[in-house]
Amino acid sequence: MAPIVKTLPSYIKDSQHALEIFRDFSFLDQNKLIFTMDITSLYTVIPNDEGLRALKHFFDLRTVKEPSSETLLRLAELVLTLNCFSFGGNYYKQTNGVAMGTKMGPSYANLFVGFIEHQFLANTTAQNLNSTAATLTIASALPPLPRRSSLNL
Repeated sequence: MAPIVKTLPSYIKDSQHALEIFRDFSFLDQNKLIFTMDITSLYTVIPNDEGLRALKHFFDLRTVKEPSSETLLRLAELVLTLNCFSFGGNYYKQTNGVAMGTKMGPSYANLFVGFIEHQFLANTTAQNLNSTAATLTIASALPPLPRRSSLNL
């Protein structure tokens, strides 16, 4: 999944990459706003069905179709639904989201947020929306937007 994350329009490799983007970005345009968002406990609040739908969207866009999207989705579903852990001497089964520390966790979370971003950009009626959002970390985004009055949210 990590190679797919790198294809997201909002992908930023690291802080240096972010600094390069900001250096070249003009904040002087009065028709732009910047907003940030934070998704509290992102890994554990991603509904499994919506997360898998996001994965399917990106898997279906791949040019190389092996393994199939269905195979990859089934493997992701197993990771999401067969996670048990112990805490305080008790055993628990995680029923939603992806476990912290899971190898697929960062990519899964990035693709989920990337899918939300894709839906937002596809459904907004804002004119001249700059779709080059800058996702700084998983659960934080900083996309330049036109003024609030031109957004139909």
